[in-house]
Amino acid sequence: MIDVFISLGYSCSNRGGQGRPNFTSHSTIASYDLRNWLWVKAKKNITGHDLTIFVYFQTPLEYSKRKNPISLIDRLRYNFTVDKGKSLKGTTSLDFSLRKIDYEYLINTIETRVKKLL
Repeated sequence: MIDVFISLGYSCSNRGGQGRPNFTSHSTIASYDLRNWLWVKAKKNITGHDLTIFVYFQTPLEYSKRKNPISLIDRLRYNFTVDKGKSLKGTTSLDFSLRKIDYEYLINTIETRVKKLL
C-alpha cells in the first residue's frame, strides 16, 4: 500500500504504524498487546490543501442495536483530514488479500470525497 501512495505523489513513512505492546488506556485496564493494530499514514498537497490520510487494517465498529464494540479484522477503514480541520472517515468493503488496483480504488475514493469538501 505504501508503494501505491508514493506512486500517486504521497509521502509516507516506510513502514507505517503499529500499536503499543503494553497499551493500558491511561492505566484504566491491564496491559494489552496491540502490536497487531496496523496503519499507514500518507500526506499530499491537493490544490493548495494539505491532506493527511490514515488507513487502518482493522475496523473498530459499534454493533448498532446493542452498542457493543467489535473489530473487523482484515477490513480496511480510513479517515482523512484536510488542512487540519475538516475530516471524514469511512469503512470500505475491501477485504484482504488486496491487489494494487484495490489500493488505487481506495485512494481514488478518498480523493473524490476530499474534493467534495473543498
